[in-house]
Amino acid sequence: MKFSTVLTLCLMLSGLAIHANATRVMLHVTSNSQQPGQDVPAPLNNKDVVTLVKAGLTADIIVAKIKASRTNFDTSATALQELKVAEVPDAVILAMVQAPTGTAANTSAESTAVTNSGDPKATVYVYRKKNFNTRNMQPSVYLDGEEVARMDDGKFFAIKLEPGKHRLEVNKGHSGAEIDMKAGEQYYFRIDIKPGFWKGRGEVLYMQKEQGSLEIQKMNPLEDKWIKDKSKVTVDSQTIKRG
Repeated sequence: MKFSTVLTLCLMLSGLAIHANATRVMLHVTSNSQQPGQDVPAPLNNKDVVTLVKAGLTADIIVAKIKASRTNFDTSATALQELKVAEVPDAVILAMVQAPTGTAANTSAESTAVTNSGDPKATVYVYRKKNFNTRNMQPSVYLDGEEVARMDDGKFFAIKLEPGKHRLEVNKGHSGAEIDMKAGEQYYFRIDIKPGFWKGRGEVLYMQKEQGSLEIQKMNPLEDKWIKDKSKVTVDSQTIKRG
């Protein structure tokens, strides 16, 4: 009788020990499964970038941080202007615009806002950055085969167009781009001068809205003497909106 009682107690204690070990294992697994979620950092945003700039970090370091991080940047035209005011370097702003996460959503939202503005036409901005070495060259700009302007150094102009396909060229037939343009949307074309054996030649580059609107912010309108078709080209600040 005593033997059976002892045996029963041993079995009960053994069962309790197994249950306790199983409970510890379950708790350990649960704890480990929650840990990764706790360690994932929040996506890098505009405020984080401004903080890094104010801390004195170089542009190269900040760009490397952007490329190595999850991001959720606001790259609307207004946000880009705020970054410039905060003295964020252009190289960092460009990395933010090119970051894969967040950019597409912001751009889509901004495009929707522009489309809903009610403007029945597309707006095309053509501009050229300042370059001392090529300042005396003014390549001809053609729209749908017709010369509309000569592109002066450090200037910009705008054209309002009906929706549909339009072709912009420089030095007719040398370099150009054809875009199917939508009502209420904005398109940016930058004219660059590429060095040649005897002289440089113009080249048309189609720019993303975020970069194009940023680059023309401090540019002056094209002078009247370089405008060839005043029925299309406008430099009136009341008529056009830079971004």
